[in-house]
Amino acid sequence: MPIRGNVDTRLKKLDQGECDALVMAAAGLKRIDREERIAEYISNDVCLSAAGQGALGLESREDDSIREQLSFFHDPATFAEVSAERSFLNRLGGGCHVPVGARGVAEGEKFKLLGVVANPDGSSLFRGETSGCAAHAEELGRELAERLLSQGAQQILIAR
Repeated sequence: MPIRGNVDTRLKKLDQGECDALVMAAAGLKRIDREERIAEYISNDVCLSAAGQGALGLESREDDSIREQLSFFHDPATFAEVSAERSFLNRLGGGCHVPVGARGVAEGEKFKLLGVVANPDGSSLFRGETSGCAAHAEELGRELAERLLSQGAQQILIAR
């Protein structure tokens, strides 16, 4: 059932028995010091998050001196992961009406990307995985999207 409201409102509804469970972003609960409310983490085998979920991006003018001061925030592994996930999503043309999930995992130079396109009613699902070098993360994202499209994911995306 749809549950609206901020985190505290949703948790209150759970506590009052209006629902049996909630699926919420663990990163958000951790950020507001509610980590103790996390009962279980859903594995990537069960559910992939949206592309770029949980990543933080900072933007500045290219010629701004602040850019160098902020450079310590740049994490190459996270950058590769999000680049692949966004590349996957962009190639699919996914939007808000079709469940599309992607999860990149960078471990040193090794890189793995999981992707899924699903029909909202659960009647069909296209899931795939690819791996390669982290330096080619964006390309891996496009390649995985192409593979799922060739397997039939295009029919779900067109219908939306």
